[in-house]
Amino acid sequence: MIEFRRMLYFIAVAEELNFTKAADRLKISQPPLSQQIKILEKELNVTLFNRNKRVVELTEAGKYFLEKAKDIVQKLELIYEETRQIDRGKFGKLSIGFTGSVTYDLLPKLIQTYQQANPKINIILTQMSSARQVEALENKEIDIGMLVPPIESNSLKIKTLRCEPFIIAIPSNHPLANLKEPVSLLNFKNEPFIFTDRDVGHGYYDAIISLFYEVGFSPIKSQQANELQTIVSLVASGVGNAVLPASIKNYINKKVTYLTLNENNTSCTSSIVWRKDNDSAILKSFIEHVGLQDLCLS
Repeated sequence: MIEFRRMLYFIAVAEELNFTKAADRLKISQPPLSQQIKILEKELNVTLFNRNKRVVELTEAGKYFLEKAKDIVQKLELIYEETRQIDRGKFGKLSIGFTGSVTYDLLPKLIQTYQQANPKINIILTQMSSARQVEALENKEIDIGMLVPPIESNSLKIKTLRCEPFIIAIPSNHPLANLKEPVSLLNFKNEPFIFTDRDVGHGYYDAIISLFYEVGFSPIKSQQANELQTIVSLVASGVGNAVLPASIKNYINKKVTYLTLNENNTSCTSSIVWRKDNDSAILKSFIEHVGLQDLCLS
């Protein structure tokens, strides 16, 4: 195995074509430098330099070895630098799971600002239910999740991103679609509603159900869908109404009207979650970035 140090010595001599100048450049004395080049030639079993008292020249083998040695040194220097950047959380990849509740404003804003500050981080985004994210975190499939709590795991840490009110999505041809003021859920007591599956995220589902209980009635369930975009499409088709996080208003569908609700004691909480034992510098830098975006409400 050739020592990396000898490769650097060889490059210096090959570029200077003068042992004295190369030794000065390397800040060593000439005899040890000459000795190291001889050892290198012996290891390779080739002559790298033609030498006489007046001139030092590269042989054909030496010219080839110089080209390849420079390439190796360049690649190693890049590896060293990337290793240092990984240690500082500036290079590598970050796998993020997310639910639909952060898709329309929170997630794009966070990813855009983080990517601008950390262009060498490869961000891998995967939409998952809250329940699936907990499983993926525990199995080390993702580094961080953006979900709706609560979570049931002692191995995870959680930090609240924001709490947003719920609104109601109704077809644009609904009799109340032109209302400008907040409306009560009681106005829709006898109408069907579209829900997500509780197993996908019980925190999100329970928050919506508690809103109906607060008003005093149990909703009529017409359909079930797990993606917010799908739910909005079903509303547009007249299948039913839906109670959704307020950020869904960023998703515009001309056949759907979003109304503010009078009932606002229940909100949709979005949080970031990660493994307690994950000491990745990249993960730490992302969590710190999130904290600087004025998004954490608690």
